[in-house]
Amino acid sequence: MKAGKETDQADKDRENEQFKMEYKAKLDEALKRKRMYNDNLFKAYALIWERCAKVMQNKLLAQSDYEDEIYNNPKNQIANKINNKMMEN
Repeated sequence: MKAGKETDQADKDRENEQFKMEYKAKLDEALKRKRMYNDNLFKAYALIWERCAKVMQNKLLAQSDYEDEIYNNPKNQIANKINNKMMEN
């Protein structure tokens, strides 16, 4: 939060209220972006998964770390795992 420059108490209170409103607006915006990011991340994972051939999906599902690393944390894992499986063949 910002530090006020006013000296009068009424002005300080008004300024603090303004700072609180600005902070809340920025926080709401950041939380909205975070929700959108998480929603889009899930959509991206689903899109990549749908584009994979059944053989590739089965290879990924057969991995012992599928639940921990790919399904529960798909950020970069699915692309890396697909690339690794493609290089194996």
